[in-house]
Amino acid sequence: MFTILVEPINDKKDYWYTAWKRPIENKIKNNYKTKEGKNKDVY
Repeated sequence: MFTILVEPINDKKDYWYTAWKRPIENKIKNNYKTKEGKNKDVY
């Protein structure tokens, strides 16, 4: 199974349960971006 990370269409219309998860998602996304930058020459 594959996952796809997409950006939200509109941050202003999030449901309450989505809005409280957004900072956690951003932290995970930023962590992946930094790891990707460090491992850029590995592939």
